[in-house]
Amino acid sequence: MPDPHHQRMTCPECHTQFTVPSNEGDDSHASCPKCGKVVMSGDKTTTGESDGKRLGIPAARKSFNFELPEMIITHSGRNKKTGKRPLPSAGTGNPGNTDNIPDTSRQYARKPINWEMEPVHQHTAPSGADDASPDRKLRFKKMPRQHKYPAKVWAAFLVIAVLLMIAASVILKQNKRKLQEEPVAEQAPSQPAIPKVQESVEEKPQPIANPQPTGPIQAAISEFGIRGTYEKASTVLKSFLNADSLEKRKKFTRSIQRVGPLMDKYYETRDPGVIKHHSLTDYSNSSTLENFYLIGVTLDDFSITYGILTIEQGRFMVDWEAFVGYSEMTLDQFKADKTQSPTLFRLRVKPDDYFNFDFTPDKYQCLQLSDIEEKTVLYGYVIKGTGPISSLQPGQEEFFTLRLRYPEQPKAANQVFIDEVITSGWVIE
Repeated sequence: MPDPHHQRMTCPECHTQFTVPSNEGDDSHASCPKCGKVVMSGDKTTTGESDGKRLGIPAARKSFNFELPEMIITHSGRNKKTGKRPLPSAGTGNPGNTDNIPDTSRQYARKPINWEMEPVHQHTAPSGADDASPDRKLRFKKMPRQHKYPAKVWAAFLVIAVLLMIAASVILKQNKRKLQEEPVAEQAPSQPAIPKVQESVEEKPQPIANPQPTGPIQAAISEFGIRGTYEKASTVLKSFLNADSLEKRKKFTRSIQRVGPLMDKYYETRDPGVIKHHSLTDYSNSSTLENFYLIGVTLDDFSITYGILTIEQGRFMVDWEAFVGYSEMTLDQFKADKTQSPTLFRLRVKPDDYFNFDFTPDKYQCLQLSDIEEKTVLYGYVIKGTGPISSLQPGQEEFFTLRLRYPEQPKAANQVFIDEVITSGWVIE
């Protein structure tokens, strides 16, 4: 007997009858289990009605507000062109029949991607059931970074470069040594080789004897030292300067037998008293020559002169002629008298370019001459290339001891002949 809670429906397409559960008040629809045709709820027939309609005549359809082709969707699968999926049909008598009612929730549901659980395969394609197992715990495999050149290649390059540098340095040293040895071989090709034992004996330093003093000043330095020699020389110079009379000053003057008469004549018109001064140079600023010792003296007017000392009979003595710049007459007297005989002067000399009258630059060298006080200036002329005075350069001033004279017929009072260059400096030995 048919179940009263089910209704029988007839497919209008293939006339297949099938039973569906009763669902009153619901406008749901069902699909034919054979052809998949969707049958609307209006097409349902009761049990009594189905007996009178076994002839296969389809029941009249009710009109709806939608077109039927939109509802006719085959259950054969997804349309490839439109990309639409078939509509699910109403439940059938067999709830477990998944062929007719697809489970869309299970079909389209996917687990969220877990990158830690995704299988990662290196160099091999996935295969087997074990790889697809969701319970399998997979791990990433950390791979080393691929370099363009392996480390071994770099190490080989580095070793080769170091070896080349070492070889180059060795070759350069050998070439340098050969270049140093070649000149020695060319200079003495005939000298026989000396054994190393003899070389070591010959290369031993030999003791050098101290040189003997070449003058009295050097002998004093060797005996008393530099400071001791300065103390002795400066003591004599201070006594010379502080002498308040001519006789006391003569005690510290060298060559007194020759210089004594000159001093007497010189001080006839000058004061022979104390020579006022401020200071003397110390030992580090004093000069030593072979036979003379020089100490600078700053005078009362702050002009600077030199005390020149030498050793006579074991004592330091002052050269008075050099100290006062002694000359046989003054330049003013010489200029007034126009003396034509050679006269000795101690003068300051520097080059000049004053040429006039018979003194022409093609034959003579012009020199500016002045005494120790630099009050009077004359122009002296000497034939070019005469003695050390000709080597003076423009602007250079030196001390010279000269003999001067006027021409036989002088045309100018300030132009004289340099008759003789006695010495450079004011000391006559």
